[in-house]
Amino acid sequence: MSERFAQLRARVLAMFPLSEERNSFFQNLSMLVESGTPLVEALRVVQGELRSSRMKSAVADIVVSVENGERFWVALDRHRFIFSEYEIRLTKIAEETGRLAKSLGYLATQLGKDLELRGKIRNALFYPVMVLVFAAIIGLGIAWFVLPRLSRVFTSLHIVLPLVTRMLIGLGVIIDHYGAYIFPGLIVAGIAIFFALKFTRFKYVMLYALEKIPGIGQFLRDVQTAKLSLFFGTLLEAGVPVLESLETLYAISEGGRQKRFFGALKDRVGVGESFEKSFGAIRESKALFPPLTQYMIFTGEKSGNLPGVFLYIAEFYDKKLDGASKNLAQVLEPILLVGIALVVAFIAIAIVTPIYSLVSNFGAPQQVPVSQPSLAVESPTPAPAAAPAKAPASPPAPPVAATKRLRIGTSPLGFVNVRSGPGTTYGKLREVHPGEEFSFTAIENGWYRIVDAAGAAGWISETYAEELR
Repeated sequence: MSERFAQLRARVLAMFPLSEERNSFFQNLSMLVESGTPLVEALRVVQGELRSSRMKSAVADIVVSVENGERFWVALDRHRFIFSEYEIRLTKIAEETGRLAKSLGYLATQLGKDLELRGKIRNALFYPVMVLVFAAIIGLGIAWFVLPRLSRVFTSLHIVLPLVTRMLIGLGVIIDHYGAYIFPGLIVAGIAIFFALKFTRFKYVMLYALEKIPGIGQFLRDVQTAKLSLFFGTLLEAGVPVLESLETLYAISEGGRQKRFFGALKDRVGVGESFEKSFGAIRESKALFPPLTQYMIFTGEKSGNLPGVFLYIAEFYDKKLDGASKNLAQVLEPILLVGIALVVAFIAIAIVTPIYSLVSNFGAPQQVPVSQPSLAVESPTPAPAAAPAKAPASPPAPPVAATKRLRIGTSPLGFVNVRSGPGTTYGKLREVHPGEEFSFTAIENGWYRIVDAAGAAGWISETYAEELR
């Protein structure tokens, strides 16, 4: 149980590599060993300079192991949650060939460049990631606190809502009912994706998908080329044979494409094939090394300067990435801003449209426009005008206790339309004018049913009438 727990702890700690501490460790150790300091004494001195408790504990264990006669690389190998496969293998080869001091110097240089490359990537992604994080926080806040209340407000209005508003209300209702499960679920899903990227092959699927995105894909391919060239050039410069260098790169490769490439390249070079023929026969070569880079490698092989060529390629791509990291932020910035603007526009339209419609209805006049032609005043025995074909029939008047009278008030048109029923959808019968008095026998939905002296009945809006006492 304790061994399993130790393995799990090591894997979790490996998620947080001490890159800067490792770089300082190898850099200081290489200077001390190069100056003639014994390895054990140099390790003790370096241990005192370390700040991380994890690193100090690991180096203390390494000091005890080396003092007891264990090989340095074997002591490093027991702390794989701190030291990488590449560092362990390079130390092993350097110790076996008696070039430990020089190899530690190469390793320190390579780690410094790798740290610089990682810094450029972080700088390129810092602004887009921060924008996404804050946008997600604000979006979750709106979804949790605003949308449920907004959905209840719009539902209480009992008006016809546009599609975007109904979609927003639907989202608000879902969050209101299931928010206590949705948001913790999103957090758990985020943690699960994080662990999947660290411990499963999902990481390579994600990288492959990102490489297909314009702009980002080219940037990631350049990062890959720079790192592989730096690793390979450092191994060759440290005196490691080509086959052993390829074996090391095969062992430390994380992606399936890299493993296939270096495995096939190692097999072909092992039987005497040149780099030029091997690259031409391996399908993954173009994805890892562009044609111009391949030509430089072939030229370096013919001239016997492979280490210098690979280190030059790494330096070339390092400079290229310096400018690309700045351009990447400029490319991602408008994409993020457009995406956030679309979301904001969707929410704004969904909120403003029904409010505007509601306000417009409040100010709508209830009479017909002036341009509508008037009907003649009815005769002493009038016949009601025929209602439009689609107009509803006049409903029966509710009974009232006694007949009352009202006076027609002023209107913007100078007259008031008398209709066949209590509403503007009913047909127009005639016009009455301010100051005229009528009896009324019913009130329904804000409309009076009036009767004139000749007994003709009709309906007028209470907006333009005043009851008489």
